[in-house]
Amino acid sequence: DFIKCMADTHLGEFSLGGSELRRKGINRIGNLLVPNSNYCKFEDWIMPILDAMRDEQDQGTIWTPSKMIHRFGKEINDPSSVYYWCYKNDIPVFCPALTDGSIGDMLYAH
Repeated sequence: DFIKCMADTHLGEFSLGGSELRRKGINRIGNLLVPNSNYCKFEDWIMPILDAMRDEQDQGTIWTPSKMIHRFGKEINDPSSVYYWCYKNDIPVFCPALTDGSIGDMLYAH
Protein backbone atom coordinates (compact mmCIF):
# COMPACT_ATOMS: atom_id res chain seq x y z
CA ASP A 1 0.00 0.00 0.00
CA PHE A 2 2.73 2.49 0.92
CA ILE A 3 5.01 1.68 -2.02
CA LYS A 4 2.20 2.23 -4.51
CA CYS A 5 1.93 5.77 -3.14
CA MET A 6 5.56 6.49 -4.02
CA ALA A 7 5.15 6.17 -7.80
CA ASP A 8 3.20 4.23 -10.40
CA THR A 9 2.67 0.52 -9.88
CA HIS A 10 1.53 -1.45 -12.91
CA LEU A 11 -0.86 -4.33 -13.22
CA GLY A 12 0.80 -7.47 -14.55
CA GLU A 13 0.22 -11.20 -14.40
CA PHE A 14 0.91 -13.69 -11.62
CA SER A 15 2.64 -15.90 -14.19
CA LEU A 16 5.33 -13.40 -15.21
CA GLY A 17 8.84 -14.69 -14.54
CA GLY A 18 10.50 -12.97 -11.59
CA SER A 19 14.07 -13.38 -12.82
CA GLU A 20 13.29 -11.87 -16.23
CA LEU A 21 11.54 -8.92 -14.60
CA ARG A 22 14.40 -8.48 -12.15
CA ARG A 23 16.88 -8.14 -15.02
CA LYS A 24 14.69 -5.28 -16.26
CA GLY A 25 14.68 -3.58 -12.84
CA ILE A 26 11.12 -4.56 -12.03
CA ASN A 27 9.81 -6.45 -9.01
CA ARG A 28 6.61 -8.49 -9.00
CA ILE A 29 4.33 -8.47 -5.96
CA GLY A 30 1.64 -10.94 -6.91
CA ASN A 31 0.34 -9.43 -10.12
CA LEU A 32 1.67 -5.92 -9.44
CA LEU A 33 4.82 -4.72 -11.19
CA VAL A 34 6.95 -2.30 -9.18
CA PRO A 35 10.05 -0.59 -10.59
CA ASN A 36 13.16 -0.68 -8.38
CA SER A 37 13.07 3.11 -8.18
CA ASN A 38 9.82 2.89 -6.20
CA TYR A 39 11.66 0.97 -3.49
CA CYS A 40 14.31 3.71 -3.36
CA LYS A 41 11.57 6.31 -2.90
CA PHE A 42 9.99 4.13 -0.22
CA GLU A 43 13.31 3.90 1.62
CA ASP A 44 13.78 7.68 1.42
CA TRP A 45 10.27 8.14 2.84
CA ILE A 46 10.32 5.55 5.63
CA MET A 47 13.83 5.92 7.07
CA PRO A 48 13.26 9.37 8.64
CA ILE A 49 9.99 8.07 10.08
CA LEU A 50 11.81 5.10 11.60
CA ASP A 51 14.40 7.51 13.04
CA ALA A 52 11.63 9.48 14.75
CA MET A 53 9.94 6.29 15.93
CA ARG A 54 13.20 5.07 17.45
CA ASP A 55 13.52 8.34 19.34
CA GLU A 56 9.96 7.95 20.57
CA GLN A 57 10.73 4.38 21.60
CA ASP A 58 13.67 5.65 23.62
CA GLN A 59 11.14 7.86 25.44
CA GLY A 60 8.91 4.88 26.26
CA THR A 61 6.67 4.31 23.23
CA ILE A 62 6.05 0.64 22.57
CA TRP A 63 5.58 -0.01 18.86
CA THR A 64 3.20 -2.79 17.92
CA PRO A 65 2.50 -3.64 14.26
CA SER A 66 -0.88 -1.90 14.55
CA LYS A 67 0.67 1.25 16.03
CA MET A 68 3.34 1.25 13.33
CA ILE A 69 0.76 1.00 10.53
CA HIS A 70 -1.25 3.76 12.17
CA ARG A 71 1.85 5.97 12.21
CA PHE A 72 2.74 5.15 8.61
CA GLY A 73 -0.87 5.92 7.61
CA LYS A 74 -0.50 9.33 9.23
CA GLU A 75 2.84 10.00 7.56
CA ILE A 76 1.85 8.86 4.06
CA ASN A 77 -0.76 11.64 3.82
CA ASP A 78 -2.06 10.18 0.55
CA PRO A 79 -5.77 9.52 -0.01
CA SER A 80 -4.95 6.62 -2.35
CA SER A 81 -3.60 4.69 0.67
CA VAL A 82 -5.91 2.36 2.56
CA TYR A 83 -3.80 2.96 5.65
CA TYR A 84 -4.18 6.72 5.31
CA TRP A 85 -7.94 6.25 5.65
CA CYS A 86 -7.48 3.82 8.52
CA TYR A 87 -5.43 6.49 10.27
CA LYS A 88 -7.93 9.26 9.49
CA ASN A 89 -10.82 7.17 10.84
CA ASP A 90 -8.89 5.58 13.72
CA ILE A 91 -9.42 2.07 12.35
CA PRO A 92 -6.88 -0.39 13.76
CA VAL A 93 -5.07 -2.66 11.32
CA PHE A 94 -3.82 -6.03 12.52
CA CYS A 95 -0.85 -7.37 10.59
CA PRO A 96 0.97 -10.34 12.12
CA ALA A 97 3.56 -10.35 9.34
CA LEU A 98 4.59 -6.69 9.21
CA THR A 99 8.24 -7.67 8.87
CA ASP A 100 7.59 -9.99 5.90
CA GLY A 101 8.27 -7.57 3.07
CA SER A 102 9.70 -4.14 2.39
CA ILE A 103 8.89 -2.73 5.83
CA GLY A 104 10.78 -5.63 7.37
CA ASP A 105 13.72 -4.97 5.08
CA MET A 106 13.77 -1.33 6.17
CA LEU A 107 13.50 -2.25 9.86
CA TYR A 108 16.42 -4.66 9.46
CA ALA A 109 18.51 -2.06 7.62
CA HIS A 110 17.61 0.62 10.13
